Amino acid sequence: MGATENPNVSRITIIIDVASHDEVEQIIKQLNRQVDVIRVRDITDKPHLEREVILIKVSAPAEKRAELLAIIQPFRATVVDVAPSSITVQMTGNAEKNEALLRVIRPYGIKNVARTGATGFTRD
Repeated sequence: MGATENPNVSRITIIIDVASHDEVEQIIKQLNRQVDVIRVRDITDKPHLEREVILIKVSAPAEKRAELLAIIQPFRATVVDVAPSSITVQMTGNAEKNEALLRVIRPYGIKNVARTGATGFTRD
């Protein structure tokens, strides 16, 4: 659940994997029946922005840090914490970009991962 421009309203983004449009319609109907739901929108087929934040704690002995920094740079990821034997990297992107980052740093030893899940809205 995330804050919005209105302090009285929160936004929840739900990503679903369904076989048919009928299932999408059924989910929308069920959500609209919930108390305090203001609006449900299916933005699948509309131009939209979608992002998630990922934090990754990766093993990083001093002799490997420069190498790791070079690897994360093309992803525009940033180091948000440095510990004696690890670094924590933060990146914002779509799920595919985040998965790609995980793939390239996995050989170094991932200690922990936290993801927000996707959020987004249409491009109007």
